[in-house]
Amino acid sequence: MIVTELKVNGYQNPVGISLSGPVSFSWKIEQMRAERLMLTRLLVYSDPALKHEIGAAQGENLHAEGEVLNLKLAPRTRYYAKVQAVSTEREAAESDIAVFETSKMTEPWKGSWIQAGEGNANQGFLYLFSLEGADDNYNPGKDLIAEDNDYQKQAGRRILSGRLYAACSQPARILLNGSPVRQIGSEMAGSYLTCNVSNLLGDDNLLEILPIREKEERSRERSVNQIESKDRAFAAIAELYIRRADGSEDLIVTGEDWLYRGEQSADWLPVQLAADRKVPEEYPISEELNLDEEG
Repeated sequence: MIVTELKVNGYQNPVGISLSGPVSFSWKIEQMRAERLMLTRLLVYSDPALKHEIGAAQGENLHAEGEVLNLKLAPRTRYYAKVQAVSTEREAAESDIAVFETSKMTEPWKGSWIQAGEGNANQGFLYLFSLEGADDNYNPGKDLIAEDNDYQKQAGRRILSGRLYAACSQPARILLNGSPVRQIGSEMAGSYLTCNVSNLLGDDNLLEILPIREKEERSRERSVNQIESKDRAFAAIAELYIRRADGSEDLIVTGEDWLYRGEQSADWLPVQLAADRKVPEEYPISEELNLDEEG
């Protein structure tokens, strides 16, 4: 007997999951000889060592297609879950550990909505930033026994994870160091997405938020007088949280130090804040985390 496909709200290891209500866990029981189970346990923890339990359910008739727990969860936090099962023929099985991360939830935004200067075209936003120690080699085994304080300090600056929370006023694509992160569609207007960017970060970084037009090839041929009003009104808000091995956190947010590209490719200009825009709501689709790529 085995326990497989442990999911949270229908996702496998979701990042930035929308948890405005109870949390639903589902799983499958396979290769069971017995006709039924005599005990199933669903356990949820706040730590990877599975020492601090924050929720649980057990019994003979848990709902494998969707067992609901009311959990008290914090914003931007990772949690861990597992399922144990025993059949009437004393077969025992335990699932692999499933993880899920919450979104910003009700946490206030530290980033600001940004836009182009009044009356100017806007071909996208850009921000350059450095992360000291991001590219350092790190050997966890050596770190445990190293007496070299400089090495320990260096290893502690290693990046463990990066989470980007972003919303745009119109369809857009997000690039980090030239690699596509996510695309924001028109159906997401007024909402934000959570993006896992852990494997895209380096010592020196370029973050871009670019508007998507219906026909981008035609937009390159338009004169200044033909620029659509929505290009001028394009606005974005973003926060990038970077967690380090030493427990510290770097934060990159949209603000007045960002640039936007005007009508001419060489026109990189300082942004203006768009104070009249509403705080974005979380979008109920999240990204699934590849645990082989991130610890």
